[in-house]
Amino acid sequence: METPSGASSSADPSLTYDNTGYEGTAAEDEGGFLPPPMPSPPPQPETQPSHPNWNIPSLSEDAARQAFVEYASDKCCFGSRPAEEGKITNMEAFNTYRVNKSTPVAWQHLGLGTLTNNKEEHTVEQSSGLKMRKLDKVPGNELFKDSRYMVRPVVNFPDPTVVETSKRLVREHQAKYSKTSRILQQRQTIELLPITKVTYEWRGESNVFFVYGRDLKVSAVDYPAACCGCCCSVM
Repeated sequence: METPSGASSSADPSLTYDNTGYEGTAAEDEGGFLPPPMPSPPPQPETQPSHPNWNIPSLSEDAARQAFVEYASDKCCFGSRPAEEGKITNMEAFNTYRVNKSTPVAWQHLGLGTLTNNKEEHTVEQSSGLKMRKLDKVPGNELFKDSRYMVRPVVNFPDPTVVETSKRLVREHQAKYSKTSRILQQRQTIELLPITKVTYEWRGESNVFFVYGRDLKVSAVDYPAACCGCCCSVM
């Protein structure tokens, strides 16, 4: 897989949505605004637009090695020669995605209005061998953002698992909050979490390290030149 070259600061026009219900909502002549329209059932798109040109460049060998060397240099008990001199024999991308959904709502209790922002995120599973918990605090590259009164599920994202996740989160938020509170606005984002599994040889043995996240963090559990019982921790 490759990674989109840039993040979108607004909803991608090639993704399918329905804007019905916004006509005439601004009461400009009266100097105010009407409340947002009531939600309607999500329409089924008649056709899906062709995929945009994602232009997804993979991680280069030079970038992977540089991240590996910096990782080894930061460890007080690691020798740097495996990172500097190891022969990279294979690089494989296992990019995954994080879908975020938030719904600010207004609740009415004993005549007092209460505002809450309900957030949920889901990271799509990947099979690289990197532990999923490594991705919990790692920033990703924002590929898509949509903010409006009622967001619609993404229907033509290249990864079908992301499409299903988007549908589930939208469905659950609408079912949970539309009946018991007043939805003020919803927001949905999709982040790319790049993961590259790198295989390299050092002194006749094959080893693996991972480069992951927007900031190119490294995990190398079997680093061959680590001292035993030292205070350094292997990320």
